[in-house]
Amino acid sequence: MSADASVMESLPNTPPWLDHLLQQWAASGAERGHAFLLVSEDPEEAALFSRRLAMAQLCHEGQAEGPCGRCRSCHAFLQGTHGDLMNVQRQEGKTAIGIEQIRLAAQFLQQTALYGDIKVMMIRDADQLTLAAANSLLKTLEEPAGNALLLLSTSAVWRLPATVRSRCQQLRLPSAPRSEGISWLVQQLDTDAQQADRLLSLTGGRPVSAW
Repeated sequence: MSADASVMESLPNTPPWLDHLLQQWAASGAERGHAFLLVSEDPEEAALFSRRLAMAQLCHEGQAEGPCGRCRSCHAFLQGTHGDLMNVQRQEGKTAIGIEQIRLAAQFLQQTALYGDIKVMMIRDADQLTLAAANSLLKTLEEPAGNALLLLSTSAVWRLPATVRSRCQQLRLPSAPRSEGISWLVQQLDTDAQQADRLLSLTGGRPVSAW
């Protein structure tokens, strides 16, 4: 992927075992839906892929191989200041994602987009939604206000109510072949294969968590 390295360094390269999913996403264009459930055994991998999809969706260049990393939108995304992106996750000191967070997110989606024509909401570890929060989310999943994309990531999809699961398209992320995981970690951490292999073992074969 062509990108400004100084800008993209805060977001690692897409792991090679996920490249085809990112390419399929780019190719689907207008045919894709608006609510997706990203499922992985590794919650960090699911969250990373969610960020990749969000950044690609908001990117002004629209490159097939992923976000450009150079446009105004990409810069704002990586700086955590993008006005059309809402990141929902369990707040510090809380045990779950509460209903008030979902209500605020729904209000966010109703506002006019600032950078382009779409707003994106990411829910990290969506399995941590309270039942009330999950129920509050249903209407937004069915018919979000305006042009919106909802990305829910989880490593425990079975914990989500069936009503939420049925309203999302599921993307199950493949497990990383160990050799690819090691190679990716070597590149991302600027380390050797032996150390990468050790880190991979410590995380149960989950390279994104090892990163």
